[in-house]
Amino acid sequence: MWPAVKQMKEESYNMGVLAQTNKLVNMHLLTVEQAAMSLNLTVEEYLAEVEKVSDYLKNR
Repeated sequence: MWPAVKQMKEESYNMGVLAQTNKLVNMHLLTVEQAAMSLNLTVEEYLAEVEKVSDYLKNR
């Protein structure tokens, strides 16, 4: 395969991976926001509580 074609295929693949990663990150952020709202917390308060639970579980 020609080097230029190979590079174009790799770049195309990388763009697809980045797009998928961006989609997953956006879905995660939406989920965090929805979870915080369901508990009547701000996102910052919710993440602080998640961190507390995570620390507790690590130290068990």
